Amino acid sequence: MPLIQRATDREVQVRDFAFIVPAFNEEELLPKTLDNLNAIVESLKNSYSGRIIVVDNNSTDTTAQIASDKGAKVYFEPENRISKARNTGAGNTDVDFLVFVDADTVPSVGLVENTLALLDSGLVCGGGAETRFDTPLPFLGKLTLAIWNLYSKLFLSAAGSYLFCSQEAWLDIGGFDESLYASEEIDFSAKLRKWGKKRGMRFERLAGSVTTSARKLQWYSPTVIFAVLCVSAICPPLLKSKKWCRKWWYSRPQNI
Repeated sequence: MPLIQRATDREVQVRDFAFIVPAFNEEELLPKTLDNLNAIVESLKNSYSGRIIVVDNNSTDTTAQIASDKGAKVYFEPENRISKARNTGAGNTDVDFLVFVDADTVPSVGLVENTLALLDSGLVCGGGAETRFDTPLPFLGKLTLAIWNLYSKLFLSAAGSYLFCSQEAWLDIGGFDESLYASEEIDFSAKLRKWGKKRGMRFERLAGSVTTSARKLQWYSPTVIFAVLCVSAICPPLLKSKKWCRKWWYSRPQNI
């Protein structure tokens, strides 16, 4: 790895990281996300060496071309399954730290810098952040978001929009469970917590928030989304059903 000179004139090894972005038909929102991630990589270049990996999850639009034009390394995953897309991205890079970001999500440079510092400390195995949406929400949407943010804080779990870990942890755990069509990040968070606990490391749920798109609340009614989440929580085996989880990996209702 490259070495840099810090203000103390001592040589410090630069740690490297990768943003892993799964993307299925994301030509509308992906440009903003990649512009943001590119700016973060540039901002942190004196402390960390960053790269962006976009996994084209069998898109039928210009997602792959947009990603390439924005300087991302693009890999193709033919099966529409986000757990496989995340694993394809992580499996095609060799870095110290992995930061999984959804294609409609914008983290701040401060949040990412804090993320990398925690991982670099050796005391944190991974974690997530509080989630907020980019537009005002109806009551049921606000309730759903509040419940999730409370759950993630109390039970230390990460949303798929922003999840980070060391690559060592990802490898030892075996990546995301590819039998799951949804909630793969919750399953991975549980395994990551156990992995870290055995090594005296903690799972960190950051107070700093990431902004993600509220588009699903525009495509589907909040009542439908709330009901799907509740039923999935009561009956986890449904998360392995492609038909049941279709609302989470199809891009728009008309594709169903």
